Amino acid sequence: MKKKELLFFLLLGFSNIVLAQGITFEQGSFEEALTKAGTENKLLFVDVYTSWCGPCKKMAKEVFTRNEVGDYFNRHFINYKQDGEKGCGPELMKKYNIKAVPTFLFLDPQQNLVLTIKGFHTAKDFLKAASNVNFFRKYGGMTQVEIYKKGNGSVDFFKDYYEIAPEEEKPEILNHYLSAMTDQQLIDPESGSLIGKISLYNPQLFQRIAQNIAQLPPTAPLEYFPYYIQPFENKIGTFLEESIQQGKQAKFRELLKIKKILNRTKPVKNDIQYTLMTASDDLLNLWYDAHNKVNPEKFRKSLDQYMSTLIQTNPTDSLQANCENIVFRIHHPDTSWMGQLLQSQINYQDLLIWTYRPISNLIVEWTAYYWRTSPSEKEVHKRCLSWLEYACKANPYNPETVVKAAPLLVRLKEKKAAGTYVRKVLGSLQAIGYDNEKDLRELQSILDDIENDKL
Repeated sequence: MKKKELLFFLLLGFSNIVLAQGITFEQGSFEEALTKAGTENKLLFVDVYTSWCGPCKKMAKEVFTRNEVGDYFNRHFINYKQDGEKGCGPELMKKYNIKAVPTFLFLDPQQNLVLTIKGFHTAKDFLKAASNVNFFRKYGGMTQVEIYKKGNGSVDFFKDYYEIAPEEEKPEILNHYLSAMTDQQLIDPESGSLIGKISLYNPQLFQRIAQNIAQLPPTAPLEYFPYYIQPFENKIGTFLEESIQQGKQAKFRELLKIKKILNRTKPVKNDIQYTLMTASDDLLNLWYDAHNKVNPEKFRKSLDQYMSTLIQTNPTDSLQANCENIVFRIHHPDTSWMGQLLQSQINYQDLLIWTYRPISNLIVEWTAYYWRTSPSEKEVHKRCLSWLEYACKANPYNPETVVKAAPLLVRLKEKKAAGTYVRKVLGSLQAIGYDNEKDLRELQSILDDIENDKL
């Protein structure tokens, strides 16, 4: 009985050793291993190491011995180890331009390099890198893949590579992928999901997509808007703002042309509630010049005309009336099913303080640049004061604009007006139960600074 038990445990132990053996490496010569790979129609995996290499030993001990690694490599490859300093090692090092060890080669039976992996990897990362070998084999190996990656690949190539590309390569590969598509492929729902992931500026691609959108017939399905048109317009808006913030004039001009192709620009009178895609070119040019402090004479002349049109077509009493309508919604919620649905989707308090904020903030920024670049004249002072008053009065529930405008009003020697507008907004917000402590503290702080002559 004891002999049987001993035999059982010996066999169990042996089976565990077999299961845990990891990668099985061929014991013959490199040529024999290569021949076996050709016979079995597999790639040859070669671990190029040296006896003194620490990471090489760590790979051999911690990674090659893992069950999941051995299972994958033994099923898919013929495996071979070669000391880079002995036998055919120096020849392999030279032929495959190996500069450091460990280096892992995946060769076809004709010794063409399909894939190289360098350095120590965890078992998980090593398996992930090795699993990409079929992609490299499909497209002719690493050298050919590098050629394709530069924009010379097919749609299928970029689709496949995008799935396995390192994160740092994905933005450029995505642009190449979209560029390789036909016009019809570009408007497929799958492409729309990709357009939303664009993060790298490419004017040629963007112009082509814009022209594609512009040529859609009026009867085109409405589904195009959420999955194709809207994601693209959002990206153009993002790049437009970036070009302004970064002072990239050539990029800014290119994006204005792309925006024009999309035919989404509206007249100045609508800028009171603009989006980046519907804003007039006048607004965007003023924003660019003021933010980047360029073209002062042209800017002043343009701003005079712009503000005259904006104020005339959007008087403050009508703007304030719109704000009060939102206040009414806050105090008197609509109890109908539609009203309750809207209430669940819209935070009316947030909507209120945001209304007219973007244009009002821009007016403050523009006024500051106008004042700094103009001669010290009464007429200049009068214009600047009227524009700041307009920005502050447009929405008496907007804390951000008055915080920006108050210091400029004080510099214009309009301390009383600065205090009046800050108090007005502070009181208005308190009246609707606004509870953003940060905004309220900031308003009170700047009010204290005005009263104590600290601005």
